[in-house]
Amino acid sequence: MLPGKGIALLLLVASVFASSLFGLNVQAVADRSLYLTVNKPLYVFGETVTFTVHIGKDSCKQHGHIVDIYVYNSKSLEDYFRVEKVRGLALQSWDFPINASYTPQKVDVYAVKLWVIHSEAWGHPQAYVEDTVNFAVVAYTVTASQTTMIMTTQTVETTVIARISVTLTVTKRESASVQLDVVAIPLIACAVGAVMLVLMVVVIGRRKRR
Repeated sequence: MLPGKGIALLLLVASVFASSLFGLNVQAVADRSLYLTVNKPLYVFGETVTFTVHIGKDSCKQHGHIVDIYVYNSKSLEDYFRVEKVRGLALQSWDFPINASYTPQKVDVYAVKLWVIHSEAWGHPQAYVEDTVNFAVVAYTVTASQTTMIMTTQTVETTVIARISVTLTVTKRESASVQLDVVAIPLIACAVGAVMLVLMVVVIGRRKRR
């Protein structure tokens, strides 16, 4: 995780990007006398910043200019330098655009102010802040990364084969064949004997009654 100071710096860097994307172009189109640009809004510590001063108004091409650049860090003025081609002489229209280089001294967010004196033939020359731009210096390169997680769902089909064991108990009934002729003979003999016995009893009984 970033420390609190790093988070604050990133927030300042975001504001620099916003002002660079929206404010700078608006200022250039607003027909300013002179305006200032930087070659990029974000630098790694040790890189050199290049400022460029442009003429915005055609009327300003008719006279010279004395141009000063003030560089402020987040707390105070850090540096100041005059943009010139010939020492002591005002810049003329054919001198523009004017480039100047500067190497920031620490990691911070910077504001740059463009002061201009219009060296016209009439009136008392007075310095005006014609433009302000911002840039940031970081200790490392800020990159935006996006991590895409792809979740793959794999369907596993499981085939369960149920094996059912069925035990069948088969009762085998055997029919016993009885030879009727063997069994019938004794039965008939017993029956005949019984009948004869009954008849004999009946006959004897009648004889006694007479």
